[in-house]
Order: sequence, then C-alpha cells, then structure tokens
Amino acid sequence: MWHHTDPNYLHRLTPLFYMAVMAEIFTADVVKAHFLPVLKALSKDKVANVRMNVSKSIQSLGMSLKTQQQNADTVT
Repeated sequence: MWHHTDPNYLHRLTPLFYMAVMAEIFTADVVKAHFLPVLKALSKDKVANVRMNVSKSIQSLGMSLKTQQQNADTVT
C-alpha cells in the first residue's frame, strides 16, 4: 500500500519525512518524477498537519536541489 493514500494520517506523514532526507541523495529528475506527484496529492489532504508538513518538505526539497545545483556549477 502506498503510504500517501493510507487512511491513517500518521502513515501519510512518513513519505514526507523520507523525501526530505532522500532529496539530498537523489537527482533533481528523480525528485521531480517521483516526489512531486506525492507532494501534490498530499497538499490536498484533509488533515492540516499533513498539509503543513508538505510545505516543510517542499522547502527542504528546494534547499537540497539548490545545493545540488550549486555543487554542479562549482564542478563545471
């Protein structure tokens, strides 16, 4: 079962925490293809705590992607 569709809201929070940590490892293409659809779905969740954590995850993803881009620019 996909955690982001689980009836228990605590289980819907789990992928948010996972994505925030794993965004530092995965490329921007993977984040866009696999993380953003989940964030989009959870941004419409009926539980406010889930929606709030979506915004925190988006912020974290943005910082990770920015760091990746800066590192790539430094290397080239």
